[in-house]
Amino acid sequence: MPVRRRRRSHKEFAIVLFAGVLLVGAVGYLVYAFNPCRGLPYPSTSGQSTAIHWHDLLFIFINGVNETIPTGIGEGDQGPCTQPLHNHADPADGGPNVIHIESPSNSTFTLGDWFRVWSSTPGLRDGPTPVVFNQNQIFNYTVGNGFELRMYVNGQQSGSFGSLQLKNHLIIVIAYGPASSTKWSTYEKISSMPWPLPNL
Repeated sequence: MPVRRRRRSHKEFAIVLFAGVLLVGAVGYLVYAFNPCRGLPYPSTSGQSTAIHWHDLLFIFINGVNETIPTGIGEGDQGPCTQPLHNHADPADGGPNVIHIESPSNSTFTLGDWFRVWSSTPGLRDGPTPVVFNQNQIFNYTVGNGFELRMYVNGQQSGSFGSLQLKNHLIIVIAYGPASSTKWSTYEKISSMPWPLPNL
């Protein structure tokens, strides 16, 4: 006499399905919770070869003062979470003012992406806050009441601000100050200097 297989009830199927969903959710949570790179905008590029390897120079002046850009933005290139946009402390690598664009794919990055990496990099102790940049604001300084924000790129004033596409050997100067008394031509001249880092 053949043995009849007992068909699983809808209830049993629902329990198995629910347990599977819980298991997948738990594994996903653990991967997220113990991922040292969570919160950073890009997957780590550590140990990968590069399709693009560019360098741009960034200066930020607030009311005539050259702001210090912290080192370790984007985790440099020593940690496990290196971002495709990062900087270095070593003067041989241009110091913190050089944006290193090192990506395993031929991707497009903007100056806004750089500020996004900066704002999400954990453990930065130095530098201005909050890390905000757009056509109306740099850090906690806003346009208006006689103050202006300008950006110069390779000798030309630019209205691109955060949407500026990063390319090799751009010299970017962001300047904020009183519209009537700031010597804007000074910042234009800085941005128009020849690329000063022959090894980068």
